[in-house]
Amino acid sequence: RAIVSSGSVASHPILYCQLCRYLSSRIDSSNQKISNALYSLLSEFLVPSLSLFPNNPNISSELWKNVLCKLPYPVRYSLYQAAWKQGGQEKAALRGGKTTKALPNIQSEIQTGLSTRYLLKRMSK
Repeated sequence: RAIVSSGSVASHPILYCQLCRYLSSRIDSSNQKISNALYSLLSEFLVPSLSLFPNNPNISSELWKNVLCKLPYPVRYSLYQAAWKQGGQEKAALRGGKTTKALPNIQSEIQTGLSTRYLLKRMSK
């Protein structure tokens, strides 16, 4: 949890990919259940930290092809829900007083919003 809240994983994409590949070898696609430790690692580290990386499609495809596609649909859905259920968006999360998101996550959301607005302005011209 400390690694996710510090945001330091964003500067080590190779480590992230190696973790995905390691988990790929540990997940049996025919088995419908995954261990609690594996679910915890996915829900608290790998899936939430995906949003910390700058636009790098290889990182997301690494997570999808090696790990998430091997999981049954209900498990995947619960992972997505756990990762992005942390209330508040951008500035609203900071104004609320008690922040539930880590600062790098908020920073990533703000940067994504700014980039999206910039691209939409360019497309509308």
